[in-house]
Amino acid sequence: MDKDDDDKRIRNHIILAPNEEYKQKVFKFMELSMQRRKKIMLLTQKNTNFTDGLQKQFPTTPIHLLIKVLFNRIEQAPTRLAELSGCTPRPDVVIFDMESLIGELLSRPILQQWDRQTTVRLIARLSAAFSNYSEVLHLCVPTKIVDCIVIMPKDPYPLTATQFRLLYGLYFIRFKVYTSFDEIDEVLREQHERQLRKEKERKFKS
Repeated sequence: MDKDDDDKRIRNHIILAPNEEYKQKVFKFMELSMQRRKKIMLLTQKNTNFTDGLQKQFPTTPIHLLIKVLFNRIEQAPTRLAELSGCTPRPDVVIFDMESLIGELLSRPILQQWDRQTTVRLIARLSAAFSNYSEVLHLCVPTKIVDCIVIMPKDPYPLTATQFRLLYGLYFIRFKVYTSFDEIDEVLREQHERQLRKEKERKFKS
């Protein structure tokens, strides 16, 4: 596959978030992406207040480029992701904050928590739903460059290490893993600049 064909595919990334500080990194990443006029779809748990923080910390950010999709609980998220498959407009960057949904699940009062086996099934179902969504997105916009970024916990708990590897192998095998948003931003910046050069070349030839 040549470089042009490769650039038409969905590009998949996973960021392993070490702690709560990842939110600040997401803020900065979204700011940089929107400054490049990239339309972002943020999928996150409703209590994270990502967009409120973004507007407060980066008031000059073109917030109209941000599409928010807020989930209440992990149980309903797969159905909502299926509903998104037929929606427009199509984003340039999809950020799926899986960390926030798992965090909400684990922070519930003891009596509202599921047993370990059910919890693992919920995470697997969520992963499958997003994997399907990213595939549908690619089919709907085969010539559009879309970057899908999944934010996952660095600690595999409540999954065992074996279950985590299995989850990755089943649903995220095409995703490149990062531990820093700076790494992802550098990759996307280079891709953005390459895309701009190609567009200029096409205009010059025409």
